[in-house]
Amino acid sequence: MSKYYAKYPLSQPKPLDDWWVCDCCLFAREGDGDGCDGNGGCAGKPWARLIAGQAESRDSGHEYTVTYGLLAEEHSCGWDGGPKDDCDCERRDFVTRSCDGCGSPEHGTRHAYTLWFEQKN
Repeated sequence: MSKYYAKYPLSQPKPLDDWWVCDCCLFAREGDGDGCDGNGGCAGKPWARLIAGQAESRDSGHEYTVTYGLLAEEHSCGWDGGPKDDCDCERRDFVTRSCDGCGSPEHGTRHAYTLWFEQKN
């Protein structure tokens, strides 16, 4: 069982998708300030797509959120839920696709997040 399910048992969150986000989104989400990685930042506003989705769903009784990393079944490295010292599944060093979090078209490193759909009671 996911830690997210344990934390929010009444709302029955469901994993919806894997998002691959740029360094700016990673730093902004994990509390390292404004999201700039010190190398020029990115072309988008960190987590703009998530913020827009949350705003659209506010009145509909459901919500979207993200948690860092992949679900255990998404790992191709054989990760069994223990320490992730040997796991490199949650980071892609060079991606040419736009950031799923902010939409920045800049190429570079991407970090895995799980997008959750949560029904509000």
